[in-house]
Amino acid sequence: MWLTAPLAADAPHNDLEFWKLMKAYEKIDREIALHARNALERHFWYLTEELVAFAFFSDKLPDVMKKKMTRTLLKNPSKEAVMGGPVFPLIKESTTFESLIGPKSWTLFELLKVKTDWLYLDPNKWCENSNFLQSKILYIQ
Repeated sequence: MWLTAPLAADAPHNDLEFWKLMKAYEKIDREIALHARNALERHFWYLTEELVAFAFFSDKLPDVMKKKMTRTLLKNPSKEAVMGGPVFPLIKESTTFESLIGPKSWTLFELLKVKTDWLYLDPNKWCENSNFLQSKILYIQ
C-alpha cells in the first residue's frame, strides 16, 4: 500500500482499504485502531466526491467496481464546481466507491480537460482507448 502512495489513481483505494483494515483491527487493539482511523479521517482528500474520480484510473480496482462507479457517474450530471474546503465523506464499513461518486465527481475530468468517451465503454476496454491512456499517462500517474 505504501509503495503506491504517490500514485493519485491508487490513493482512493489505499485510503478506503486502510480505513477498513483499521476498523477490523479494533478487535485486536481498539485504542491504536481508533487513533489511526482518526488521523486518516483528517486526510480523506482522495475520498471526496471530486477526487474519488482518480480511482477510475487505478489498476487496483477490479473492472466490476469501475463499472458500478461509471454507472453511478453517468446517472449524475455534472454540477458547477463550488469553491471552498473539501467535504469529507462519512465512511462506514459498507462504504463502496460507487457510493462516493456524485455530480461533483465530474470536476476532475473538467478541470484536467479529460475526454470521457471511454466511460461509455466496458472498463476492460478502457486501455484500448487513446483518450483514457493519454489522461492516465499525462495527469494521473
